[in-house]
Amino acid sequence: MIGQPRRVELDVQISPAEALRCLRGDSLPFAFVGAWADGEAILGSQPVGIAGSREDPFALLDRRPMIDATPVAEDPHHMIVGGGWFGFLGYGLGRLADAATPPQPPACVPLPLHHLAFYDHVLRRDSDGRWWFEMLWTPHRAAALADRERALRARLSKPPAAQPASAGAWSWSPSLDEHARAVASIIGQINAGDLYQANLALRLEGRVEGDPLDLFCAANAALPTDRGAYVSGDFGSVVSLSPELFLSRRGDTVRSAPIKGTRPCDSDAAGQQATRDALAGSVKDRAENTMIVDLVRNDLGRVCEPGTVRVASLCEVHEHAGVWHMVSEIEGTLSPVVGDGDLLRATFPPGSVTGAPKLAAMAAIAKLEPAAREAYTGAIGFASPVWGAEWSVAIRTLEVSADGHAWIGVGGAVVADSSPEDEAREAVTKVAPVLGALGAPLSEPIAAIAAVPAGLDAVGA
Repeated sequence: MIGQPRRVELDVQISPAEALRCLRGDSLPFAFVGAWADGEAILGSQPVGIAGSREDPFALLDRRPMIDATPVAEDPHHMIVGGGWFGFLGYGLGRLADAATPPQPPACVPLPLHHLAFYDHVLRRDSDGRWWFEMLWTPHRAAALADRERALRARLSKPPAAQPASAGAWSWSPSLDEHARAVASIIGQINAGDLYQANLALRLEGRVEGDPLDLFCAANAALPTDRGAYVSGDFGSVVSLSPELFLSRRGDTVRSAPIKGTRPCDSDAAGQQATRDALAGSVKDRAENTMIVDLVRNDLGRVCEPGTVRVASLCEVHEHAGVWHMVSEIEGTLSPVVGDGDLLRATFPPGSVTGAPKLAAMAAIAKLEPAAREAYTGAIGFASPVWGAEWSVAIRTLEVSADGHAWIGVGGAVVADSSPEDEAREAVTKVAPVLGALGAPLSEPIAAIAAVPAGLDAVGA
């Protein structure tokens, strides 16, 4: 059945957090808050379809619903989202994208490889701060959508109060010293000519008390990011404060904005400028970034029209989520025979969280990291038959199982001149603002990290 994109403006003045709390109790609520789809927020609940856990999500995303392309009578720069597939794609789907991808170690608390649900209506706050009820209207769903609009108007007029939620009791897995030893092993493999770069991660494990929905609302308000996201399901919840764009497709234009290079943001203006300048002038960080730019160019070159892939910006320094980051942007023109699923299949997992060469880096990661990555370093986002598609890199992301077990992955790129101790400290730098936003900083100061000789074989250490 052909859907038609429609939208109705809602006369409400509330925050995305207040709007999300209005969806509590519905089936599979989600919220994307930040710069998603050139607006400020996309929220939804009550999907009309859920992808099966054994279904190929890449093939699913290539089966685009039929849409009446009649233009919506609004300014063209406010093109609607309407609905589509929303959710996450876990890092482990790399094996589905490329059978040569090495297997991961076992997961501590297994989550599904992906979670995608199809929504034929969403709440959207545009870049002007206006709220809309957007839909993919069909005659079959006309009455249900009208009822849904009325119900949401009533709820949004009286948003409920926040409920208490907390996260904490954090412990490192592995320890920071053990992570430094693993970094040293990666440096040894680079010196041996096996790799150029690998993004090695560790994790903080803890617990969440209360509803992760409230935790996301509080954390996103405390540390706004371009790609904030909350996704829920039977498995539990994902709370993401990612600053990084993995892929955006609008029409036949595709963009990626990998991040490589991090410095803390000091509290005083002089300190901020100094750390920003240090990152901008860092030869090591520029080398990390340009390696991944080349990898992303190669990945996009597999699915874009020949000669169209270009670097739009290189190694620019921006403030994101409490730290300075070095960001580049690559774009290209997608081949007309390539759908969203094939685009993801050609580029997944994101190059900025794997390394170069990608498969060799992933093999090294699998041997040294003690547990499987799940949503972390995969992608969170949506594919809309109207707007296009947009996916974040799932970093700065809290994963919560249905019983409250919680974990946050954090890592960094290791290159030939990396320092094992500095890489361990960088992990703390990256995760500290996220823990602060969650209201759950580490309970003990970070102890000194033992010096580790570069090239040490840390496997089994």
